[in-house]
Amino acid sequence: MKFLTVQNKQRAFKISSKMIQEATHCIMEVLLKHKTYHLSIVLVNEKRMAEINLEHLNHDGATDVITFDYSEDNLPNSEIILCPAVAHEHAKHHNVSLGHELARYIIHGILHTRGYNDITKKDRSVMKRKEWRTLNKLTELVHVDDISYG
Repeated sequence: MKFLTVQNKQRAFKISSKMIQEATHCIMEVLLKHKTYHLSIVLVNEKRMAEINLEHLNHDGATDVITFDYSEDNLPNSEIILCPAVAHEHAKHHNVSLGHELARYIIHGILHTRGYNDITKKDRSVMKRKEWRTLNKLTELVHVDDISYG
């Protein structure tokens, strides 16, 4: 069963939920070959992201992406929380579009459901390589820049 929801709970940036769904379906089904999954993607403002970060990870301040992984028996099941405000700052720094940066965060969250982690330097390096390879393939299939508009 394929289940994907996208909730945009922030208003500072114009985000296309339809494009997030398209990109996520492509990541899951075409690039990572998952036929079944249960994903929820939620976009929040900086204040809410800081609250989530403090409550669940005991870290101060807003961050770009937080993944809650509920996967069992190789069935991806997670909630991916994204903060477009933080993503926007990172996108400017890396000279990419907000849509491109958000797509990278979606991939990052999904990789956590596949057993990748970014705790150690070595694990972070492995995860980053997979993240960038997947993003490069995704950009050939989906116009990720269109995730954010206006």
